[in-house]
Amino acid sequence: MKQKFLDTLKKYQMLPTGSTVYVGVSGGSDSIALFHILFSLKKELGLKEVGIFHVNHLLRDEEAEKDQEFVETFAKQLKAPYILGKVNVRDIQRNYRYSLEEAARIGRFQYFRREAKRRGITTIALGHTLDDQAETVLMRMIRGAGLKGFQAIRPVLKYPETSFIRPLIELEKEEVIRYLKQENLTYRIDSSNYSTRFMRNRVRLELMPEIEKNYNPRIKQVLARLPESIGMDVSFLDEITEQQFDRCIKNSDKEDEVLLKKNIIEDLPQAIQYRVFQKAISMVEPKVDLDYFHWSQIRKGIVDKTHFQISLPQDLVVTFERKEIQVNKKLVEEIPQYQYQLKKGEKILVKEMNLNFGAELFEKRIYKVKKDDRRYEIFDYDKLKFPLTIRNRRKGDVFQSLGMEGKKKLKDFFIDKKVSARDKAYLPLIISAGKIIWVYGLGIAEHCCVTSKTKRFLKLSSFEPYTAKRTYSNKRPSNRRGSYQGQRRNNSDRQGYRRKESTPKTSAPTKPKP
Repeated sequence: MKQKFLDTLKKYQMLPTGSTVYVGVSGGSDSIALFHILFSLKKELGLKEVGIFHVNHLLRDEEAEKDQEFVETFAKQLKAPYILGKVNVRDIQRNYRYSLEEAARIGRFQYFRREAKRRGITTIALGHTLDDQAETVLMRMIRGAGLKGFQAIRPVLKYPETSFIRPLIELEKEEVIRYLKQENLTYRIDSSNYSTRFMRNRVRLELMPEIEKNYNPRIKQVLARLPESIGMDVSFLDEITEQQFDRCIKNSDKEDEVLLKKNIIEDLPQAIQYRVFQKAISMVEPKVDLDYFHWSQIRKGIVDKTHFQISLPQDLVVTFERKEIQVNKKLVEEIPQYQYQLKKGEKILVKEMNLNFGAELFEKRIYKVKKDDRRYEIFDYDKLKFPLTIRNRRKGDVFQSLGMEGKKKLKDFFIDKKVSARDKAYLPLIISAGKIIWVYGLGIAEHCCVTSKTKRFLKLSSFEPYTAKRTYSNKRPSNRRGSYQGQRRNNSDRQGYRRKESTPKTSAPTKPKP
């Protein structure tokens, strides 16, 4: 066993000379054997320190306390440094909706990384064996994993603060048990390892023996070799993906969002498309793996070239727009429904947009100085009812845009204007008597526009706090096409120019810090 152990260390370059190594020791057979052999090879390997990490998961009460006492006694007998820690796995499971097994694994890793950084520990060794690797591959196969999933348990995992190594990954459980007997070492047995309510235990106790007996007696070795052979292909694909990802990504004004260039994505091979999306998803939410079902939905969005939105686990969404693909958290969490009342002659701050809105009444005709300035609009005051309401969209909203014959669902109006999903959630709507009179930045309503019969004029404007600028005048502008006078339409006596409405150039503003 010793030579096999040393070969694995060398093969994966696990332990540079001078490393400070702490072993995660539960008290079970694998971790006891791992620590003992590393501790005995300390001088031969040129290690600075070999110590013990033990984590109490606060799950098995008296049994867990006995495990801790056993590990502490074991460390003292060998005069080895040890660190005892506690992780409340139930809290992690409850807060993040993990399985109990997954919550325990994540809790341990977080604790190990935190302590390693604090104490300057360069390497953490874990006692996973070839049997664990085979079981993991078989479980991933049952769940329908992709290539990355079949990499299963990595021999080496590197983080900025420390590295995780698994020196027993090429040793079978039987070899470990023989070593313990030869060295006359005792160990603890975790009763939960025999509970078939956990999938891993069912695979180990029921499925694997059945396959060994009736199909392939060397199934463990076959499955355990798979991650290494797949790893070579994955490494090559990852290298290509990194190169293409730099071409695909766009700058975003939000930290928890990745924007991708749709035209470049469409031209990539499917294998690279998949990895680009997986990388983008991981940047927003590292816990999510892109499974076959969700990937097939994303492929549909790429092929159909239409507006499309897909919901993923952990409240992620992938949205296909005309020129870009957005990967972010569900907007309903980021953009809650808001509503404000705006009275005549007053100003109100819409906190969600970090914009002030104001309403000013004029008895004389006023004109827009810049017709493409969509931060303000002018209305027939006598067709409105105060106070006005400023809010974002609601289900069932309808809107009759200037020049439109009838009403249209606001959802369809947004689609016609090619408004992104993010902007749909942000854009303020100004309401009078239950009707939308202004979709901010996109257009005003037909029923309240200025005509030749208008007597009083209302200017609704928006501006960032403390940066308001006057952009109107009581004098007629020299450019007649820029005013609300002229250009009769449909034999009507209404005076109001018809401008081409388009999506505002600016994207939705960043939500201000409280």
